[in-house]
Amino acid sequence: MFEEKNKNHHPKLNKSNGENKHPKNHKNRKNTSKYKQELIEKIKQLNKVHEFEIKESEKLKKDISSLDQSISTFNVEIKTDLGTLEEKQKKIAYFNELIQTNEEKIQNEKERQTMMKKESELLTTDINSKLQYLQQIIQQTKELEQNFTRLNSLISISGRDAKLNELNKLCELKNREQESQKLLSAVEHQNKIKIDLEKQYEELQQESMKALETNKSLKQENQQKRLIIGAIKNSEINSNWTENYRKFNNKNKHTEKIIHQYSALYYESEKHLLQEYEKSLKENNQQIEELILQSKKGIIFTDSQNMSQLTDNDNNTNKKRIKVETIQLHNTIKDNVQKQKQTTNSNVNQIKRKQPFMQIKKKNIQEMKLNIANPVTGLQKVIDIDDERKLAYFWEKRISQEIIGDPLGEEFKGYIFKITGGNDKQGFPMMQGVLVSTRARLLLREGHPCYRPKRKGERIRRNVRGCILGPDLGVINLIVVKKGENDIAGLTDSIVPRRLGPKRANNIRKLFALKKDEDVRKYAIRREVQPKNEGGKIKTKAPKIQRLITPKLLRRKREKISQKRARFLKNKKQKEWYKNIVKQRRKEATRYQRRKDAKNRSEKDIAHLKKKKERKKKRRLIRKEKRIQNKKKN
Repeated sequence: MFEEKNKNHHPKLNKSNGENKHPKNHKNRKNTSKYKQELIEKIKQLNKVHEFEIKESEKLKKDISSLDQSISTFNVEIKTDLGTLEEKQKKIAYFNELIQTNEEKIQNEKERQTMMKKESELLTTDINSKLQYLQQIIQQTKELEQNFTRLNSLISISGRDAKLNELNKLCELKNREQESQKLLSAVEHQNKIKIDLEKQYEELQQESMKALETNKSLKQENQQKRLIIGAIKNSEINSNWTENYRKFNNKNKHTEKIIHQYSALYYESEKHLLQEYEKSLKENNQQIEELILQSKKGIIFTDSQNMSQLTDNDNNTNKKRIKVETIQLHNTIKDNVQKQKQTTNSNVNQIKRKQPFMQIKKKNIQEMKLNIANPVTGLQKVIDIDDERKLAYFWEKRISQEIIGDPLGEEFKGYIFKITGGNDKQGFPMMQGVLVSTRARLLLREGHPCYRPKRKGERIRRNVRGCILGPDLGVINLIVVKKGENDIAGLTDSIVPRRLGPKRANNIRKLFALKKDEDVRKYAIRREVQPKNEGGKIKTKAPKIQRLITPKLLRRKREKISQKRARFLKNKKQKEWYKNIVKQRRKEATRYQRRKDAKNRSEKDIAHLKKKKERKKKRRLIRKEKRIQNKKKN
């Protein structure tokens, strides 16, 4: 249509007709009437085509609207499908995880089975080796039995039994004599050690007596010193006494240094002696234990070649004798050691003690306050406590923990309090969640307790006290959870009414048990305001009710929704118009490109394309014939 319009728009452009001259010329007046009639007919044709195009455009619009509806339904279906797909994907992921865990378990079981197999193989090898070893031992025992029988037969033949018995008895007598000699030497050695230790003990006692005498002299000097200090304070002694006191004090310091040096040397010497004594005791004990073990076994070695066992009776007597002697020695040594340790410890402690010149003053216990609040009555009270025993109950408790009031006194019997917070003695507040009994430096932001930001998004590092109670607190905040037996003055004996009522609409409905249809404005709690001047009227004030639903608010909401919908429809129409224009432009561009390509193509290319088309047709025909033949065969 577009090409026809361009061709037949003006008679000058239609070169096929020979009417290039202007219609006003006298020669061509006869052809003008014909030309007019042709133009009228063409205009009619164009009008018909235009009407047909309008009808087609209306049909297209209807089709587009139906397509939009189908697209919207299709989008909804896609969303539902996507939701189901996401659920399926989650299930698949869950099943994959289960499969992985199962695979890991299977691998672990396989590894265990392989380990068990290896262990079983090792065990079988060990058992086989042990069986072989046992077989060798059995063979050796059999050979020994055979040798033993042969020896018995030889001894019976030769008649040497009597001689062997006599030799055994002689060996036993020699062994007993050697044992008795060893025991006597051990006893003599211990007696020598006892004598040496007694001498050392006497020397230590003498030194300790000297130290006690020096200590007594120091005490006397200290008493004189205290008297002098008291006299100086009361201003009873002249300036000469002060000079004498200074000289005396310097001498006393010198004597103290000498005593410290002497005590250190004495303590070190005692330590050294004790260590030597313990070493000697250990050596003696080891020798005694070795003798006891030999007596228990009943085995005594005379020579490297000759070796024999004692008889039962002799063995028992020897054991008893050795046991009695060893026990006696051990007890005596223990008693001596304990006595010596006691004496040395007492002497050392006496030397180490230094009596102070002045008595130590007790620290002043700082007070602590309990800030108790009763939310039922609206009252609050602060109590000062000095007693450490009462406060010790609070230590190591945390915020939001409930506490019994009995340890505070008889007044608080039966009360239950809840810890809500507190302050340090320097004023730092306690913070919930900081599980420390000391201070902590935290980075705080908006929403955290113990901090109020001045700017938006501001963060500051502040010192905060932990939530665990301790003796460094100045104030502890408590709330009454349960009332006890007695009333407390200023806490439970009276009630303070609330100054203001609820402001939110839903809270007013809850207070008066109203329905959604009822008007809330009637039930708002009013407050009396007294006049500034005398004789003026008393006014009443009501709060501005928040979140109240009114017809004005509903109208605004409807307007917003309608504006939003209009915007959506407008954007939709603009998108459709733009899409149609893009389609038209693309069609025109493709047509123009085809014409251009057709001009540029040569005759050879056209012939080549024709041949290709013919080949394709032939192939199609051959395929059809083959299909028909196959059908007939089947």
